Amino acid sequence: MRAIASIAAALLTTSVSVANAGTFGGFSADGSTYLERPNKICKPLPKTTTNAMPTCSVSSASAIARAGFRRGTKQTGAAAVYRTSLAGNNIVVATKAGKKVLSWTSLDSIDRVVATYVNKSNTMIAVEVEVRAMGRTRTQVIGFGSSRPIGTATSTTTTTTTTTTTTQPIPLPPGVPGPTLTKKQKSQLKRFLRLARSQNRRRRFSRALKWIKKAEAIDAGSPEAQFRRAVRLAGLKKDKQLIAHVAKMARSGRAQGARWWMEVRFHKAFKRLFVDKSFRVASGLDESVKRVRTTYETLLGYGGHWEQAGKSCEKEQINLKLNRHTGKFRMTIQSRCGSNDSWITRLDGRFGIEEKARTLRLRFPNPGRKANIVRIRIGRCKGYPNEPCLKTAIARMKMLLLSVRR
Repeated sequence: MRAIASIAAALLTTSVSVANAGTFGGFSADGSTYLERPNKICKPLPKTTTNAMPTCSVSSASAIARAGFRRGTKQTGAAAVYRTSLAGNNIVVATKAGKKVLSWTSLDSIDRVVATYVNKSNTMIAVEVEVRAMGRTRTQVIGFGSSRPIGTATSTTTTTTTTTTTTQPIPLPPGVPGPTLTKKQKSQLKRFLRLARSQNRRRRFSRALKWIKKAEAIDAGSPEAQFRRAVRLAGLKKDKQLIAHVAKMARSGRAQGARWWMEVRFHKAFKRLFVDKSFRVASGLDESVKRVRTTYETLLGYGGHWEQAGKSCEKEQINLKLNRHTGKFRMTIQSRCGSNDSWITRLDGRFGIEEKARTLRLRFPNPGRKANIVRIRIGRCKGYPNEPCLKTAIARMKMLLLSVRR
C-alpha cells in the first residue's frame, strides 16, 4: 500500500493554494474604460448587450496611472441607487423603484454577485461577480456604459436568450457495428487517414479530400475519416457545413465515434468557433442542452483535468490529469502551510473507465508488490448542482474534484 500511504501522508497535512482573482479597480477619469485588477484595462459593454464579453488588455503601470481610475460609488444599503439581482446565469440591474436598467447573461455559472459600482457621472456601471469559469471559481468584473446617464435613458427592451430543454434528456445514439476488415484493409485505412491528416496540416484541402474518400471507400462510417472531413471544412471556413457535419458525428453510434467527435473540442482548427452557439451545441460544449453523456465524455470531454482547489492552511490542493491518448494519469497533491514549507507529492499510473458503472479506475503501481486500485464514482456533490464531481474517501483521505474546463 505504498502509493496509498503516500497520498494519505500528503492529505493529512494542510495546504496552500494561490488564488488569482480579478477585482474591480475603478473607472477611468474620462469615463471610457474600467480597471480589473491587477493590470487589465477593459472597455465597457453597451448597456443593451445581453451576453457578450468586455474587451480587455493587459496594460503597464504607467498607463494605469495616466487613466486616473477612481472606484466610484458602491451600491449598498439604503443609499443604493441600483440593485443587482441574480437568476441562474443572468444578472439584472434595476433602479431602487424596480425599473430594469440592463440584463446580461454569462456563459459560465455565476455563484453570486459580489458588488455593484457606479461612476460619478452615472454613465458606467460595473458588476463584480463570482463565477465558475473554466472549471475554477474566480471573480470577474463586467462593465456597462452609456453616452447619457444610465438610469434616465430612454427605456429599451432587452431580450435574454433562453434555451428550451425537453423533459427527457436526449438519449445516446444506438450502437452501430463497423465493417469487418481484413489485415490489408486495416493497413490501407490507417495509411489513407495518416495522409489526410498530413494534407490538412499543410492546408492542401483538395488533396486531403482525396485521401478521405479513399478511406471512406474502405469504411464509409470511419469516425476518424469524419473527423478529418471536419478539420478540412474548418480550414476552408465552410462553417454551416461544418456545424451540420459535427452534429452528424455526434449521432454516429460507432465504437470510437464519441472519441473522434469530442476531438473537435481540442483541435486548433476549431478554436475560432468555440464562441459560436450552434457549434457549441453540435460539439456538446453547450451544457444547457439536456442529454445523456457517456462516462468517457464526462471524464475527458473538457480535457481530462480535475482539481480540488485548496485554501491556504485549510485544504489540500489536488490536481488529477488524465491523458486520453496514452491512458496514463498524474496526480499532484500540495499540502502544508507557507510557500517555503509546502509538501508536493506526485503520483503516476494508468487509468481505466468503467462505462456502465460510471466509475474512474486509477491504478497506482507498487514496485515489487501488487498495484493499488482506486475506484472513484462520478456523482453530484453538495454546493455544485450543475456539474459532476469525483468524490472518494480512503482511510483518512478525502477528495472532491471538479472538472477544469479549457
